[in-house]
Amino acid sequence: MRIFAIADIHENEKLMERVAARDAAGDYDVLLLSGDIAYSREKRKWVESLARETILIPGNWDGGPLFDEPLAGGHIHKLRSGLVKIGEVDFLCFGDYTLDIRKIGSELAEGVRREKLVLATHYNPFQIRNGIVDENSGYRQVLRLLRELKPAAHVFGHDHEGAGECMYGPTRCMNVSAALGGTGVLFEI
Repeated sequence: MRIFAIADIHENEKLMERVAARDAAGDYDVLLLSGDIAYSREKRKWVESLARETILIPGNWDGGPLFDEPLAGGHIHKLRSGLVKIGEVDFLCFGDYTLDIRKIGSELAEGVRREKLVLATHYNPFQIRNGIVDENSGYRQVLRLLRELKPAAHVFGHDHEGAGECMYGPTRCMNVSAALGGTGVLFEI
């Protein structure tokens, strides 16, 4: 399965046009929007116009019409926290900071195959930033969940300083922030 992940679009028209063009071209099977996408009602229509399976999780900037009102289309999965299965891949998602994501995540992920699990959060794990290990950033609960679950991939945004990726044990960790020039990441599971 081809997954295109991006975060921190912040209603940037050019980025939204690029994502829409990739969607129309069929470059991916699933679009994973990992927070800080759109706040206004007119931008909500952009999300509804996308044709591919779309997973949308909120960031600290999202709210209003995008998350508080229903979206048209059965192909859009809007999750503050939860598990959604598309094809053979399980997506465990946490948007705006959930208090005990480790406990909730462990319960939701019970019985899923780790090699087919994508962890999607808006926030980066503690000590992982921009594709490098950084001892002074991130969220400890996200790191604990990452260590416990050992998913095939972890997608996150929030950290605007730049996109990047690294391996953390068996997990490919990807900061897909587009806020300062990042373009998202296309990967396969």
